[in-house]
Amino acid sequence: MVRFGEDAHGQEASFHKGDLFEILLAETRATGFKWVIERGGEPVCALVSESADAPAGPPGLAGTHLWQFRAAQVGTAAIILHSRRAWETDAPPGRVFQLQVAVTD
Repeated sequence: MVRFGEDAHGQEASFHKGDLFEILLAETRATGFKWVIERGGEPVCALVSESADAPAGPPGLAGTHLWQFRAAQVGTAAIILHSRRAWETDAPPGRVFQLQVAVTD
């Protein structure tokens, strides 16, 4: 399974229908910033699972946020994730992650 980190922002990835892939991003929830899915790549990609991991140690350390997707059908799509504070609804996201996905048979 292929895993993408923040260094993959803006890249393109190709998969065969049925392939699984993951996106793993650092997240510091103590600051209020949380990654949310702005666009999940539907219907080309299907979200399989999502989890957040808090770090061991003193408060303020970065944890991780993990999404697992399946290449569900042939086509192209964008997965766009925003890091934002829930109460700052009119503010631009603190960070953005985007992955262009192409799925073939």
